[in-house]
Amino acid sequence: MNSPPGISNPQSWSKCNLIKFDIEGHELFAWQGASELLSRHRPHVLSEFHPKCIRDNTGRDPAKYLAMLLAYSDRVAILHRRSARVVCTVDSILREWQRPKTTLR
Repeated sequence: MNSPPGISNPQSWSKCNLIKFDIEGHELFAWQGASELLSRHRPHVLSEFHPKCIRDNTGRDPAKYLAMLLAYSDRVAILHRRSARVVCTVDSILREWQRPKTTLR
């Protein structure tokens, strides 16, 4: 399968408006690998956040990834299961994951 021209060479990109991270808990590693692209283009970011996957698949602390996300932008929106607004802090988001039906166990 051939990639579109330039897809494997993000340094050559003149613009990047959106990036999506959804890789079963490995988002922190992808974020670190894309740090130059993120700082140069400042795209909107869509990201999965699943603390259990982060812990189980990488052994990392999910709070570190959240802190990175919140440091990236002062405007963070969450697609929430109840469509309720969540105050976006590391602690408040982790608390949401500990409510019934989303427990980390």
